[in-house]
Amino acid sequence: MPRMSKVELHAAIRRDHRGGMSMRELERKHGVTWRTVRKALDSSWPEPRKKLPPRATGVDRYKPVIDEILRADLDAPRKQRHTVTRTFHRLVEEHGADVSYGMVRYYVAARKPEILVESGKAPLEAFVPQTHQPGHEAEVEFGDVTTLVGIASDPYAPCGNEAKQQAETITDHLRAVANHARAVVVLIVRKTGAAGDQ
Repeated sequence: MPRMSKVELHAAIRRDHRGGMSMRELERKHGVTWRTVRKALDSSWPEPRKKLPPRATGVDRYKPVIDEILRADLDAPRKQRHTVTRTFHRLVEEHGADVSYGMVRYYVAARKPEILVESGKAPLEAFVPQTHQPGHEAEVEFGDVTTLVGIASDPYAPCGNEAKQQAETITDHLRAVANHARAVVVLIVRKTGAAGDQ
């Protein structure tokens, strides 16, 4: 039997409990302890996994040295800055470091943007979460759209004054057409706008 996720396990335990199984029967059936059964019955979602503290790496002792190299590169001409490979070789040759290239590369990739922000040479990145309630806001892109519209009209639909009114927007026009049509097929052939031709 494939192993199920914690969410599925909690759901199965709650379902079986509603079916009348005792706690001990639930433990045996699902192969879990009484604590797991109790947690599943108390909450529909399992607890988030506890984060382990970061493990010490071989690079930890040399982080100040790498930071110093990266800070010195801020003022150096572009062609004279240290690559990750050169930084790794300097650590091995000058400091006798017993570290892997991958660990140095990983640390430099994470630390370099932080040093740029600390020095004021890069903007601090900010993320603003956007939440839009349905029907309250809309995104609009401006540009030209070429479309092909195929309409299968309904011969019994009324076409009085409503159909002859001038539409203010393309949406109003398409809504009026759709009200008097059996099927409307819209194919966007070419779109141009802020992002260029698409």
